Amino acid sequence: MNRDQVTRRDFPAERDGYDRASVDAHLVAVEALIAAAEAEVDALRVERDALRRAAPAAGPGRPAEGRAASAQGTAAPAGVRAEPTGDPAGPAVEPDPPPSTGPDRSGDRPESAGDNDDEVSARLVATKLAMDGADRDAIRERLQRDYRLDDADRLIDDLFERLG
Repeated sequence: MNRDQVTRRDFPAERDGYDRASVDAHLVAVEALIAAAEAEVDALRVERDALRRAAPAAGPGRPAEGRAASAQGTAAPAGVRAEPTGDPAGPAVEPDPPPSTGPDRSGDRPESAGDNDDEVSARLVATKLAMDGADRDAIRERLQRDYRLDDADRLIDDLFERLG
């Protein structure tokens, strides 16, 4: 959600101030944007929790890359404050290594798992770019440069459909 989607000063004016119906309609639109962002945060929390439950089952030899991906899934979209969930006295989590700067996706994991991780990561990056106001072409270029996706256009179409 960007500032222009929330801030408006071009409402029709009436004798007593702004046209109340126009302001109410705008507030409904802002509420819908916030609800969509909150729903996305909730979905990311569910995904994060599923990844955390699956992590111990993978064993100690599991690459740290999976932990980094689950930590990235906890980030809230710009302007939305994420509430901490879970048991605050839960198990201690090792600090994640800094994220890689390039698309180097080497490791021990099978190719199919890597493709799914790429799609999840690409979806998060595309969501962030879209929320920051990037257009489809800029998002497509970034996804094609940094991720191995079968159909970047499908992912972008789905993203913009969900964001409205």
